[in-house]
Amino acid sequence: MTNRLNAFLVLLAVFGIVAFSYFKIQTPAIKTMDSQESTSPNTEQELLDKTFTSTVSYNVPENGVQSMSVTVTLNENVITNISILQSKGAGKSRNYQNNFEASYKSLVLGKDIKSVSLSRVGGASSTTNAFNQAIKSINNQL
Repeated sequence: MTNRLNAFLVLLAVFGIVAFSYFKIQTPAIKTMDSQESTSPNTEQELLDKTFTSTVSYNVPENGVQSMSVTVTLNENVITNISILQSKGAGKSRNYQNNFEASYKSLVLGKDIKSVSLSRVGGASSTTNAFNQAIKSINNQL
């Protein structure tokens, strides 16, 4: 009986050593993966971003008063995202507004908002002026 007990204790000790070694080796790897997942670069970026919105009214030839809402996301005054929502005129005015919408983003993304001033984008002088007015209003909020 003593031999069986000794064999059982040896087997239990070996199992304990193997299990201890396995968990000791695996634990740091698991902690490292968890800490990498919880620290996301996007989270840090989001903490630095600030979003501003300005809505302006402007006169469009042929269609009267229109409105434009400009929403800008800034990181240290650099435009990281921008969108506009505007009421649309008809005819030529609508075409100019659509041309502006298709063209303005590439001219302002990555730029310091304090240096943004567009000139007749897509042939749309009234729409471009309204955009500049909204940007100026956002600058005043900084």
